[in-house]
Amino acid sequence: MVRHLLKKHIWNHWVAVHAMKEESKHTLSSRPLIVYTTAAVSLTYLHYYGQAGFFVKAFGKYLKGNSYFNLYAQLFWSASCLVGYVLIPCLIIALLPGEKIRDHGLSIKGFFRHLWIYAILFAGVFPFIFMSSFTNRFLSVYPFYYLSWRSGVEFLIFETAYLLQFFALEFFFRGFLLFGVVRYIGVYVIPAMVVPYCMIHFKAKPFPETLAAIIAGLVLGTLALRTRSIWPGVLIHCSVALSMDLLSMMHKGWFAGW
Repeated sequence: MVRHLLKKHIWNHWVAVHAMKEESKHTLSSRPLIVYTTAAVSLTYLHYYGQAGFFVKAFGKYLKGNSYFNLYAQLFWSASCLVGYVLIPCLIIALLPGEKIRDHGLSIKGFFRHLWIYAILFAGVFPFIFMSSFTNRFLSVYPFYYLSWRSGVEFLIFETAYLLQFFALEFFFRGFLLFGVVRYIGVYVIPAMVVPYCMIHFKAKPFPETLAAIIAGLVLGTLALRTRSIWPGVLIHCSVALSMDLLSMMHKGWFAGW
């Protein structure tokens, strides 16, 4: 039974994805080198200069005492993600002959036809989110902007920037790193993408959530290539993130102060 389900819902999809690989005819292509080098540069930039912590160190002395300083730090992080995960890859795509940005998972064709898959995934994840929301670890981490309790306007500004960051994340990992090289290495592009995707969780996420990111990366990567769209992945990521923040704020009683 399990073997049949794995073959039907995973292995058969991987076979179909691998069929997207073009015959190399014993010639090398520079495209995988360009894509992976760009990814390494983007990730390095984000690690050293794209974090909220860098903003605090670089601008803290100039904005000392500003009541919105922590919000600015979060907005800086989200903007940095848009630069590293979207702008830099898009510049490279635009420079590559025959490449189009919209072909890297931005199509909305078939979005609603496959939406039920993501609805099932979210339904399966939400009970674990709900149970985790009662733990001290969860409440100490979410929402990332710990001053969200001050006003609905601040919460809305932060969440908008936060959710835009997930679009950037999905475009980079499930768009650029997949569609940019799948025709050269086939289905192996998915586990290759999962390695850096897992690693970006090391600093801020607990161990169970980082392990879950491995599974999520494999599933979302497979579905993105099969549906040729990153948008359902963006939707589920945003739904999960927003539900986590709302649950945390509800348990803390923050809504009562608005």
